[in-house]
Amino acid sequence: MYHSVIWVLASLLVDPRCLSLLLLSLAVVVIFKGVKTVPQGYEFTVERFGRFTQSLTPGLNLIVPFIDRITHKVNMMEQVLDIESQSVISRDNAVIQADGVVFFQVLESSKATYEVNDLYNAMQNLCLTNIRTVLGAMALDEILSNRDEINASLLGSLMRLRIPGASRLLESKSRILNHLLTWV
Repeated sequence: MYHSVIWVLASLLVDPRCLSLLLLSLAVVVIFKGVKTVPQGYEFTVERFGRFTQSLTPGLNLIVPFIDRITHKVNMMEQVLDIESQSVISRDNAVIQADGVVFFQVLESSKATYEVNDLYNAMQNLCLTNIRTVLGAMALDEILSNRDEINASLLGSLMRLRIPGASRLLESKSRILNHLLTWV
């Protein structure tokens, strides 16, 4: 039984029609695995044997099938990051609820992927820290009357920070929801 199965398979491989059909189907699979289409506004990072080799730009791209692997699909368009609400103590010890919105764009997909573990979480933490720092240095009256200056100060302080791959911050706006006049 076992020998007859091997004999049938061997005779099929010797047959030129079966062999050409097998090679043609293998070539089609290799071509489909090697051609990648990247949508507009995205970049794909490619690793070969676990090491970064290139970033695929929008359009048709070729990779080495079964060796190269697409690891990350990075959004290169302008994005909005909503900063969660937090309590901030001003210089005169008033407790303020503040949150914000940051508009940013990733410029280098490889840096955004490999130099920071979680880009969005890192940006959120940097923004929370900067909101706390800027508002903590001002008195309540200054905070309520100088919102444009606060936004400019936040944007300036965020621009000075090094955020891998997302160094283009487009805009930063803080929202001061309400203030609680609790004195410490």
